[in-house]
Amino acid sequence: MSSTPDDTTTPASQFTEDTLKMLCLQLAQADSEREVIDLLTDLGVWDDEQFWRDYGDDEGNFSDVGNQQSSAFDALAEKLVNASDAVLLWAAKAAGINPEDRTNAPSSPKDASERFFGIEGGDLTTLSSEERSKLARRIALVASGEKGRGATPCYSIIDRGEAQHPDDFPKTFLSLNGGNKLRIPFVSGKFNMGGTGALPFCGEKNVQLIISRRAPELVDDTETNPWGFTVVRRFDPSEIESDTPTRNPVYRYFVVKGGEVPRFVADELSLAPSDESHPRQCAAPMSHGTFIKLYDYQTPSSTNLILDPHYRLAPRLPAPALPVRLYETRGFSGNTLQATLAGLEVRLHDDRNQNIEPGFPTGSTITIGESSFGVRVFALKNSPNRNRNVEKYRQADDGVILTLNGQTHGGFDERFFTRQNVGMGLLKDSLVVLVDCDGMAADDRQKLFMNSRDRLRETDFRDELERRLERLLANHDGLDDLRERRQEEELQQSIEEDGVVTNALADLIGESPSLASVFTSGETLDSPDEEPDEDGKNDEGDDSPPYEGRRFPTKFDVVERHEHRLVPKNVTQYSIQFETDAVNDYFERDAKPGRLTLASDDGPVPDYDVSLWNGTAYVTIESDVGSREGPRTVGSTRSFEVTVTDAANAADPFVERFVVEWGEPRESSPSGGESGDENGSSGPSSPKGLSIPEPVVVSEDEWESSQFPFDENEAMFVVWGGKKHGYRFYVNGDNRHLVRYLDNESEAGQAEVDRARFKYGLQLMGLATLCDLAERQGVNDGLAQNFQTPDGEPDIEDQINDQARSLARVLLPTIAQLSKLDGEQ
Repeated sequence: MSSTPDDTTTPASQFTEDTLKMLCLQLAQADSEREVIDLLTDLGVWDDEQFWRDYGDDEGNFSDVGNQQSSAFDALAEKLVNASDAVLLWAAKAAGINPEDRTNAPSSPKDASERFFGIEGGDLTTLSSEERSKLARRIALVASGEKGRGATPCYSIIDRGEAQHPDDFPKTFLSLNGGNKLRIPFVSGKFNMGGTGALPFCGEKNVQLIISRRAPELVDDTETNPWGFTVVRRFDPSEIESDTPTRNPVYRYFVVKGGEVPRFVADELSLAPSDESHPRQCAAPMSHGTFIKLYDYQTPSSTNLILDPHYRLAPRLPAPALPVRLYETRGFSGNTLQATLAGLEVRLHDDRNQNIEPGFPTGSTITIGESSFGVRVFALKNSPNRNRNVEKYRQADDGVILTLNGQTHGGFDERFFTRQNVGMGLLKDSLVVLVDCDGMAADDRQKLFMNSRDRLRETDFRDELERRLERLLANHDGLDDLRERRQEEELQQSIEEDGVVTNALADLIGESPSLASVFTSGETLDSPDEEPDEDGKNDEGDDSPPYEGRRFPTKFDVVERHEHRLVPKNVTQYSIQFETDAVNDYFERDAKPGRLTLASDDGPVPDYDVSLWNGTAYVTIESDVGSREGPRTVGSTRSFEVTVTDAANAADPFVERFVVEWGEPRESSPSGGESGDENGSSGPSSPKGLSIPEPVVVSEDEWESSQFPFDENEAMFVVWGGKKHGYRFYVNGDNRHLVRYLDNESEAGQAEVDRARFKYGLQLMGLATLCDLAERQGVNDGLAQNFQTPDGEPDIEDQINDQARSLARVLLPTIAQLSKLDGEQ
């Protein structure tokens, strides 16, 4: 453990208040770790352990600091959350409220932002951009230092919140595992790690500066209110003098006599950025607040703060309690180098007319025992540059984002949408799914989230939430409609119409008895006839105007055929349909949402989901056969009551009742799935025939905008496109083996024929693989269903993609050489 300096130490005698003030300002203006090291070396303290105190007073702190966020942007977002907490705490204390008084204190960050700053429902989308920008002046993120490729900029986080007295630094900024905010319901930073997750991303020595002065209105008149500051750094084992050698580094912070945090008195310091179109760091006065600087911060992107870093921070803070003002001071060009970070939800809301599909976002709820989750689904409009478009809102790692108090705590990457249980691979570059976990029971939070806030625990609870999310998205009427529409658009843009190609393949297969035996057992190659779905709807030729729901609905009625519904007694979930005139996000908007509760004749129902799309709502009830609801016997019934309340009908809510009667058990499907479909109905009819659409050819100039990771080695990607279209095939028009063959071996005038052989050869290989799996699973409509491969096997799409990559090497040469074989050979 480090020792502490005394008054007789030579360097310490230099530390007058004026010297400390000058040092503090020099550190604030320094724009590299090297500058900080040089400043402290010149004072004779950088290498002197007696001027450094163990962070958290724990010489084994390396494990705590190192076991946090794995992403630099996640750790930076944590700093911004701590700044927001400081402002909310200041507002509560300035109003005379004890933050730990659960009777009078706000119940959540959203409640606090509404009470203290007038934000309706704590929802920043209710404010204008001007109002958000004005409010954001309380918290700033400033970029300074290096710019350009490979640069490591400095980031300063500045807040005008409660701040801390120098004596309190060790139990606030510089503490570990202390729980100083654990009993405060309206803050997010409850793990008391002091935002240490950012330290490993700071330069070579993990250097960070902290400056703070307590808000004057929170200081007793009899107390002095000095500025305090310190520098945090990492000591490597070779730098530590100890009788007992240590293997691990130690994090320490700079102190002066008696181990105290350095301090000095001043009315104000120039720490804030200037408020101009091209701002300057440390150019405006601050009379109180906190200034934290991260030197040489190692982020994946060193571009202009208001561009890519802004886009990367927004999904880490989908719905912050307070906005943050961004200042770029590194001399980039542009009309303005300021912006407001208000979170992903605000970005999506503000761009809804230009970039969000009509009808979205939609709101659904998932209830698992004592915990409820709000699910909002955003669908981005299609565009030639959809990859770059989606990156304005999220990265590939952020497909499904789980939030708690407006901050991301983990999630699932965009491959979640391509899972066989979801089947939305065609839309994976267009979807943003936010799961609000504020309604979780405390015990369940521990089963799902880790303290690092960027990873999820591997538990049964997580598995159940994943399963329910998969089902919700797979059965989402709006997503199903959008997927079908996107495919129709693709078909219309194809050089050849689908019907022409279907006939061409039918001719090819019809001329070969062997091919015909593979592809026509149980299926035909004709286009399927359009049939109404279960609700009597037909998507073709629907010229009805776009749905416009009401913010506060006037009805929420169970459909007549579900007032008394017959359900096979062995199903594990079933759905009840309702008619309403509510907007699609009625249940999951932040400001004045609707709330649905479900009860049965044997008490509250613990597990159910609610979805809503264009006037149709479904309540899907989840229950294990033989659970506490009692034994299911044919003819017995169970009664339910649904109550829907909102701000407009609190005195007279919608109350609907329905009865479920248990019927004869449904036999298991041939593919080994649940008994009957998940909704306990026969489901929509299977297509009468199979449409094999033209493979979509993706050329090299389209690789970047494609939803698939094409490069010169990839040959084909296959993805499930829904019951109407089956599987869709995307062939690389500039695969290196195809290009090499065309350049070196293709006969004159045969290039187009060889291209056709390449794409149809790959597609037929994929179709054969699907038929083989169908035969193994004993299903007759194998090409018209989304396959579930056996446990331990890769997804069928991945199998086909890998096979295509291998086949592309030899496909055209093999066709050419085999066609030359004669009888003697």
